[in-house]
Amino acid sequence: MKYIKYILIFALLSPTIGFSSETTGVCEGSLSNSREFIRTFFSNPSHLDQYKGQEGYLKFVEEHLSFLRMDTVFKYASAVLSQEEMNLLEWQQYQGNTESFNKERDQIIDADNKPKEKYQDLDGYALYADEFYDGDMSKAYQNVSAVLSTKEMNLLEWQQYQ
Repeated sequence: MKYIKYILIFALLSPTIGFSSETTGVCEGSLSNSREFIRTFFSNPSHLDQYKGQEGYLKFVEEHLSFLRMDTVFKYASAVLSQEEMNLLEWQQYQGNTESFNKERDQIIDADNKPKEKYQDLDGYALYADEFYDGDMSKAYQNVSAVLSTKEMNLLEWQQYQ
């Protein structure tokens, strides 16, 4: 019964927030409507599994809210979803848009979908920060950890620089 309520709310709001059958879920409305879309969308438990992890985070933004920065979508999701739902999604906030997310990932991951050897360990961490963040190791860690899985981060053997 509770899903019927959300479907009705979605049906009533959809003409006013820019949803159309052709765009299947792309929200072109205001930012507050984007938060409501996130709440309604993730009320379906299967969506939590479908958009799990960093790849799911990217997929969700690309498919549904591509006009927003990824960190904005993360903030909206964390504001309207429960902590349990956010834990199920396993998203790490990324500071940027989908294009920079993909670029970041391409910079650090090789053709075999593993972290590039030259960026592994402490020397590689410093090299990556120098090449892409003007030596700012903290920002490099923040963004790289947001585009990689826990397993991939462990392969880098980076320790967060304080």
